[in-house]
Amino acid sequence: MRPQQRTLEPHLHATYALLSGPLGRLRLHLGASGAFAPELTRVGPSIGASAALGLIGPLGIEGQVSYTPTPFIEFDAFAGLSLGWDHLALRGGYHWTYADDRGLVDGI
Repeated sequence: MRPQQRTLEPHLHATYALLSGPLGRLRLHLGASGAFAPELTRVGPSIGASAALGLIGPLGIEGQVSYTPTPFIEFDAFAGLSLGWDHLALRGGYHWTYADDRGLVDGI
């Protein structure tokens, strides 16, 4: 088993709202993701989607996924609840990231 290494994985996405209304939204994301570790500096294309749906009053659910296919593989997902008041929101949930360096760091 390989020891885990800490990496910095920034994302920069432009978004386009396919649907947007008072009850929720659906967006597409297109951009780039980076992976920076002691022996790795790579940036690759990234695609994704996000959705938010209002449930009752200020309570809503949210979800987001993004995928980077090359030069490393990254799948990033978030699912959770939100409480919104005008232009302010409180979000909480589960964030999961899968990353595979494809042997770029140690050849494995």
